Amino acid sequence: MFKRAVLLVALLLAAAPAFAAQPSRGIVTGPLGTKIDTYLTRLEGFGFAGSLLVAKDGQIVLHKGYGLADREKGVPFTPETAFDIGSITKQFTAAAILKLESEGKLKVTDPIGKYFDGVPEDKAGITLHHLLTHSAGLQDVFGDDYEEMPRDRLVQAALASQLLWPPGTRYRYSNAGYSLLATIVEKVSGQPYENYLRDQLFRPAGMEKTGYRLASWKPEELAHGYRGDEPWGTPLDHAWAPDGPWWNLRGNGGILSTTGDLYKWHQALEKGSVLSKEAQAKAYTPHVPEDPEGRSHYGYGWAIDKGPGGTRRIAHNGGNGIFAADFQRYPDDHLVIITGSAQSDFMSILVAAHLSRMLFGQEPSMPPAVVPQEAAALARLAGTYELAGGGGRLVVSPGPARPGQAAGLRIVPEGKEAFAALAGAAAADRERHAALEQRLVHALEASRAGDYKPLCEVYGTDEPVEKVAADTRKEWASLEQEHGHFQKLEVLGTGPGSAGRAITWVRLHFERGTQVASYLWEGPAVIVVRFVPAPAGTVFLPVGPRELAAFDPRTGKLARAVFEAGEGGAMTLKIGEVQAKRG
Repeated sequence: MFKRAVLLVALLLAAAPAFAAQPSRGIVTGPLGTKIDTYLTRLEGFGFAGSLLVAKDGQIVLHKGYGLADREKGVPFTPETAFDIGSITKQFTAAAILKLESEGKLKVTDPIGKYFDGVPEDKAGITLHHLLTHSAGLQDVFGDDYEEMPRDRLVQAALASQLLWPPGTRYRYSNAGYSLLATIVEKVSGQPYENYLRDQLFRPAGMEKTGYRLASWKPEELAHGYRGDEPWGTPLDHAWAPDGPWWNLRGNGGILSTTGDLYKWHQALEKGSVLSKEAQAKAYTPHVPEDPEGRSHYGYGWAIDKGPGGTRRIAHNGGNGIFAADFQRYPDDHLVIITGSAQSDFMSILVAAHLSRMLFGQEPSMPPAVVPQEAAALARLAGTYELAGGGGRLVVSPGPARPGQAAGLRIVPEGKEAFAALAGAAAADRERHAALEQRLVHALEASRAGDYKPLCEVYGTDEPVEKVAADTRKEWASLEQEHGHFQKLEVLGTGPGSAGRAITWVRLHFERGTQVASYLWEGPAVIVVRFVPAPAGTVFLPVGPRELAAFDPRTGKLARAVFEAGEGGAMTLKIGEVQAKRG
């Protein structure tokens, strides 16, 4: 099956005409490029904004921007738009270490005590190899990305921290480990980290739009991030040191780049013009399994696994919850997919997953085309729709019409049945959601009684129970200071969250009001907790008269909302098999 898919791609490329340039947005090449572009244009209608590059056998199939990089100013995303590539930064740090090793200035087998004074006994066995492969036993971070953290303080925090387990015994992703590697790059090279990358990696590869501070971007070339409908700005709008990010971020993330520059890096690696083939072989060796089943391994700054076609994939993604990027390389198929985006609710990592399957012959779920409708006509559909049997209600209101996007309707569920209906949850999903809710309630109630172990299990964290307890007590104290003594909690329901994950909504009742908490799940663990005024709901966009749809880019699940007028002004809302009526 895989060979037939690759043959199809090759035939399409062979039959393709010369590049069809679209100056304002990018390049689309041949039937395959058109097919991908159609899919992405449909996604753009539902809110996707980002830049993508797909190349096969050294030819660009598609390189184009979609949506707006700056909603307020109406600036479109283009191939020249720079975005935060997140943890893809790590493979640049790893390349710098390997470059220095090829020059005889260090060895990946060196213990960190060669580069840092006062290394305690429990960390004396940590080597550069351990840092490169996330097997040093270090915790992930020592603060927020934009928290002030000078280099020496970061080193001190890492050396003073308690190891999660002995070096070399287990994999545990550690951003701090890569910040230590960036520190070693500075110590060995005698240059600031970004200067070394620019001089030894970026410039030789022809990359002029990649870096922290040293690259020259025009204001309109920087993507603005968005958390839902709230502007976040560009990374340069946030607190950085004069020469780049503080050290909780430096070396492990935060570099800005473009899809075009990342492709130049791919080409330089392919040619061996920046990093030798021997050094690359070390980087691509599957050193440490990332999961118990060994489906994916970590090399040096790259993850190595098998892609949709069963062949080797060398990849890394990155993001901070707003910006997201994915860099997938299939060396045996001479295929590369590079994506970037700057919004929390339509991350390019999810889009890249669908594209990779498409390129290996697996058809993704194609979203319908958005058909703009008059905002006034949509507003007449607003109101409260009661589910039959008292199962809750669906509150429909005009959705925020983002710049460059069609007006729609926001549907907010109230009640567990309403949440399940809006999510289109099957029986198995409902059982899973009920189990998640039960675990969460037990953990929250136990924490109120002083037992924080269940909460640690729900969070899936390796942090000491004492730290989780201290953080939780501080959080509750802040809530009670604002709202008065806590009285009870009420589970509102579980539905779709950002990036297609499940999200459980809980209303916390206090003496002087309520607060809604959202718990975002990644499998069986809560990965993000936020306090918000009310559940976010789902925005549906028009795909026909009185028919609207919401598309989940991760699962490919499509929800349709159909409004039907009845006698006496009554209106029925149908979502799947569920009906609700407005009087």
